[in-house]
Amino acid sequence: MPESGVRLAAQEACVAAGFRLIRADEAAIEGRRAPLWGVPFGSGGEAIRVELERAGGGTEVLIVSELSFFGTLGQQHLDRRVAELLDRFVEENRSLESPLAPVPGEERR
Repeated sequence: MPESGVRLAAQEACVAAGFRLIRADEAAIEGRRAPLWGVPFGSGGEAIRVELERAGGGTEVLIVSELSFFGTLGQQHLDRRVAELLDRFVEENRSLESPLAPVPGEERR
């Protein structure tokens, strides 16, 4: 899959996991979840960073989640959730593209 497709799927995965994107470029995507105030132990406030790098014929993805100082008891690392969503979105995009790809040796009409 082209790198742009993986990048778009990574952006979709971050948003689906509840992150607001604060940076999205060719090499990295960064997002943050808004903290929920009024909850005794807090939740939200987590940050996510997805780094994309070309590797061979594909794209290597590194997902790092970080907790903020306040509310660490209610926060959770969401890197695994973003990775699951990324895999799902990449497969969905691939399945949508496959009927559109011409068969080798066959002309497109």
